[in-house]
Amino acid sequence: MAIGEGLFSAVPNTVWVVVHAITALVGLYYLTKSRSDSTLMWVFILYVVSGVLFVLVHLGQVDMYTTHILESVFMFIAIILIGTHAVKCCR
Repeated sequence: MAIGEGLFSAVPNTVWVVVHAITALVGLYYLTKSRSDSTLMWVFILYVVSGVLFVLVHLGQVDMYTTHILESVFMFIAIILIGTHAVKCCR
């Protein structure tokens, strides 16, 4: 058994739906606040889509493997966007 597998399996899916919905809503809030900066907007769009995908996983609509791969790609793209934005801002 993987570390934490028993702990996370014991938490009902409804709790995970609420947790991921809250994180998606937080990302959506910051998305609306970052309209003047297109780079940050894309970062928050990727974050929100990732959160929605995880909600769909816990609702049984999407499989976890696909969501995990997409979330990793989205976060990698977001890190690149944040890094390039930071380099531009700090010059």
